Amino acid sequence: TRLSVSAVTNVPATAGTAGDAGFQTAANMQNPASAPEVSTSKAVVGGQVSAGASAAAGNEIVPNTEDDRTPLSPDRGVDSDLAGTVPAVRLRGVTFTHVGALRPAVAGLSFDLMPGEKVALLGRSGAGKSTLLSLIRGDLIPGTGEVELFGDPHPGADAACVLIGVINQDPHVFNTTVLDNLRIARADVSEDEAWRVLDRVGLRERIERFPEGVMSVVGEEGHLLSGGERHRLALARILLADTPIVVLDEPFVGLDPATEGSVLDAVLDALADRSLLMVTHHLQGVERMDRVAFLEDGQFALMGMPDDLARTSARYRRLLAADRGLAG
Repeated sequence: TRLSVSAVTNVPATAGTAGDAGFQTAANMQNPASAPEVSTSKAVVGGQVSAGASAAAGNEIVPNTEDDRTPLSPDRGVDSDLAGTVPAVRLRGVTFTHVGALRPAVAGLSFDLMPGEKVALLGRSGAGKSTLLSLIRGDLIPGTGEVELFGDPHPGADAACVLIGVINQDPHVFNTTVLDNLRIARADVSEDEAWRVLDRVGLRERIERFPEGVMSVVGEEGHLLSGGERHRLALARILLADTPIVVLDEPFVGLDPATEGSVLDAVLDALADRSLLMVTHHLQGVERMDRVAFLEDGQFALMGMPDDLARTSARYRRLLAADRGLAG
């Protein structure tokens, strides 16, 4: 059974500590390709379960204290050089209501993610971020409206795994070799290619210190790797899978600020040519994004380029101040 990158990177993993002890040889390790399916996500159509999916709620963010919202176009703030380009992801008038809910999680939502564009998505818990990501991945099917990938109707979650890669806050690492963990993304990865991609994500020097290099076993749930190193390994899988769209779902929760900054730098450098949607609970690093979007009650409350929002939106300035600990 072929495992998708999004499935592998969405398996919960317990945080571990890095170390050089406790290595095993690969000879008695089970190949992860023979492991059972790690993702059983199925689609939910318009709030009715045709095959079930779940999503974690986001973190809190400063609420709006004034009604400063205006209708936002789905391409608000898009670089003028991309005008007329077919979006990598397009949502048009999308509404989805979860089973038993009294109101839609997202209502009439329209949004474009352009090829190569980097967008940060923020919002309070319950704002609709997780639902939006599930609609983009294909785990959910809108009750009304349309979701397109590169101008075509969404093909569904299974088919979309070749277009969309996902890194979440707990990237899963199998109890096997570094090389086999990379081969989950693509089975024909050679040792030379593994070393090259590890170099791109800043892991080469660390793996070179392992007794058997890429043939070293990383331990149960990757406990020989730190949290930041597991994120870098997940990024290496994304690069090997070569998906044109990458979703980062709260990828840095639990990392210290220095590690978060270095991993974000690695992500943005490595994915310079990919479309990136990053769901995050705070504003560190958003100045490096092309656009910032704030979801509130299933609709976009703010959207635009970071510099423009900093000049024109009092709410965005309050969010920045609160995130930096400057709010009184």
